[in-house]
Amino acid sequence: MNKFLRYFYSNRILYFLLLFGFLVPASYINPQLVAFMNNVKLVACIIVIALYLLSLKYSKAVIFIAILQIIFVISTGLNPFGDLRNQFIQCGTIIGLCMLCEMGIRYGGWKALQTLVVSMDALALITIYTMFKYYPIGMYRDQLYDSKYFFMGLGNSSYFFFLPAIIMTVIYSLIKHHNINFFVYLFSILTIVAFNYIDSKSATISMIFLLILLIFYKNRVLKKFINYKFVMVFAILYFYLVVYLRIEIQMSSFVSDILHRNPNLTGRFHIWDRAFYFIQQKLLLGYGLEYIKVSILRFGINHVHNIFLDLLYSGGLLSLCIYAILMVLIGIKLYKYRSSPISSVITFGFFAFFIAAMMDYYNVSYFIFPLYIFAYNIEYLVKESGSVALKSELSSPVNVLKISCRIHSPL
Repeated sequence: MNKFLRYFYSNRILYFLLLFGFLVPASYINPQLVAFMNNVKLVACIIVIALYLLSLKYSKAVIFIAILQIIFVISTGLNPFGDLRNQFIQCGTIIGLCMLCEMGIRYGGWKALQTLVVSMDALALITIYTMFKYYPIGMYRDQLYDSKYFFMGLGNSSYFFFLPAIIMTVIYSLIKHHNINFFVYLFSILTIVAFNYIDSKSATISMIFLLILLIFYKNRVLKKFINYKFVMVFAILYFYLVVYLRIEIQMSSFVSDILHRNPNLTGRFHIWDRAFYFIQQKLLLGYGLEYIKVSILRFGINHVHNIFLDLLYSGGLLSLCIYAILMVLIGIKLYKYRSSPISSVITFGFFAFFIAAMMDYYNVSYFIFPLYIFAYNIEYLVKESGSVALKSELSSPVNVLKISCRIHSPL
């Protein structure tokens, strides 16, 4: 079975055919195309899940992500205003994509990663083009809550596609070239300019921090300081100070003068107040995925603008606990391979993620979930990096001679 899986997932064409269904552009751009790709995604999910179950190697990361999504399904089913159909689609999509990425990492190696990176980078660049071309009108507008869509979705939600695309590109570059190539920096700068152009401040600030960290990723002091423990403490303190304590007075000058936003963060304080109120009513399981009209009546928008509040609102304390366990498991893995630059890059990715996710978060932006899978499967990425380096060294006759001399030289 392992031989078949290695052949299947290392074949770029076969891997892309499975990935294709998940690369769905924003709804309404072309309803017929989206409907067709959703059918392709359904077939891909069935194949991926079947192959994953047959592999008999299940990671805790996939299991806990699956449990998290199932909790959302249950919460949605218990809510009379729950959108169960879309929640099932979202659940299957996220679980299928996570399984596909994990199988690609474990059995396809750099070839599967290359397919994933090229596909995501291409869609990200198309989205950047549509941002510059169609802002402020957007490729189309959702009249229900007056939102501007671009190729891969809402301006802010596109961030959760761009971030994993950049991190995966960096990982691929480190595996193949053992360095971060110029394209990554150019891609990051384009992303920063695009998000600033469409006035997405949290995404812009997050990407600026990520770019700085990637430029100095070899700096030992920086790697020691921006570690996984720091990232998690930062996320918790950020939530506690800004979302829970509302340091509005202290922030008012910074928000108004520098970010050009009103001191209550463009209505987020009101949204968070409403979220806290409703969370208290269903603290254990939450509300799941509700129909958009219901969310708009409650918050004036279709999401609660914060990752932790989203977890509590959608799946209650149960989902928050599952997410916490997942992050601890990832932390153990990253700490074990902390000397690898891949570990540092993934950690930097989580740091940038939490900067943005405290102000905007969409569980429906499912391409962020492979970031958790890459982090948990770091041992395979590090092993692949060493394997590629050895193959590169053995490809040169001079290097082969040097290695032979080292092996046969007297002690």
